[in-house]
Amino acid sequence: MPDGLLILVIVTRLLSLILGAAIVILAYKGYRRSNSRSMMFLALGLTLVTIGAFVEGVLFEFFHFDITLIHAVESTINVLGFLTILYAVRVA
Repeated sequence: MPDGLLILVIVTRLLSLILGAAIVILAYKGYRRSNSRSMMFLALGLTLVTIGAFVEGVLFEFFHFDITLIHAVESTINVLGFLTILYAVRVA
C-alpha cells in the first residue's frame, strides 16, 4: 500500500475512533441523566460498532491476521452492535 494511502487509512481510523468515542460518551451521559435503558443500550451498541471498526485496523496492522478472519471479526462485532442499537430503539 502506498505511504500516502496508508496514512489516510490510519488517520481515518483514528478519527472514527475519536468521533465514535465522543458519541458514546454523549449517549452514556444521556443514560446517566435520564436513567433510560434505551440510552444505555444505545451507548453499548455504539461502543461495539466503534470498537469493531478499530479492531479491524489493529488486527491487520499489528498482528497481521488473515484479512478474511479480520473481516469476519469486524463484521461480527458490528452486527452485535447494530442488534444492540436496534434493541435500544425498538424494545428498551
